[in-house]
Amino acid sequence: MKPRKRDRNMMRVSNDRTSDTVPSSRRRRLFCYTADRGSAAPPVVSSNGLIFPQESARSAFTLIELLVVMSILAVLAALLVPVLRTARDSALAVHCLNNLRQLGIAFPMYAEDHNDRLPPALIGRRTAGDWLYLISPYIGYTRSWHENDAARNRGNSEHFGRHYLPCPVEVGSYNGQFTVWDAWGSAGSYGVNYAGNGSRPFGFWESNEDDATTGPKKGQGSKKITAVASSEFLAADATLPYIYSPSWLSFKFDLDGDGVLDTSRSAAGPWLYNQLEPRHSGSAHMLFVDGSVRLIPLKDWLHGENYLW
Repeated sequence: MKPRKRDRNMMRVSNDRTSDTVPSSRRRRLFCYTADRGSAAPPVVSSNGLIFPQESARSAFTLIELLVVMSILAVLAALLVPVLRTARDSALAVHCLNNLRQLGIAFPMYAEDHNDRLPPALIGRRTAGDWLYLISPYIGYTRSWHENDAARNRGNSEHFGRHYLPCPVEVGSYNGQFTVWDAWGSAGSYGVNYAGNGSRPFGFWESNEDDATTGPKKGQGSKKITAVASSEFLAADATLPYIYSPSWLSFKFDLDGDGVLDTSRSAAGPWLYNQLEPRHSGSAHMLFVDGSVRLIPLKDWLHGENYLW
């Protein structure tokens, strides 16, 4: 359809005015622009003949564009969440490691005051563990039952790994198969390497009375710290204040159902893995006699790697 005569005249006037003020190269660019714009808003001609493009209204996002953005955000979240979780777990593990390092300072101090001998894991037959009260003064907590509880009311005593310096990861949280046992206030964070026959660093006393009939001389007691082998650990992450050494009570039952013998007792409770708990991503912190703390995988414990037992 041909333009009407009036329209042709207006176009001729506009082109003449533009040719007077706009260089030929810019006129070519402007012509290409106006030709390529198609249905876009027409350009605006100023009073001096300059041509300016007129911006059209900005269109909204389409559904496809929104879905693409959402997909990208979902992928980024999937990548970042495991990284953030790993960073959090690492921070908690460092906190726990430092707790055991404090214990690594307290044990030699206690031994220095007791003829180089480590504290007993247990005193008497019905006790959840007594070493954690005995070492309290050496970590700066003086409310041990020796000083304040003539009746040995442990409920009024400070408990290492529970009342102070607990592991930041919940006790019994590993794999959901541990049943935390709170009898006698025993649910702390750490346990010592225990054997009732005196073969491990920590043993027991029949009573607190220091005599040949009922006291430490009758019980197996604990080793002198100078007699503990470098491969033997002193304490580790646990569900009870003592960890049964498999060299004393061997693994006889497969409580977690993976085909590997892992526990000396068949009863449900905190006994899984002989009370050692690998609550740090399948590994447990272990304190050794040289004061070092190492992260030991569960499989090393179950198979006695590196002479752990």
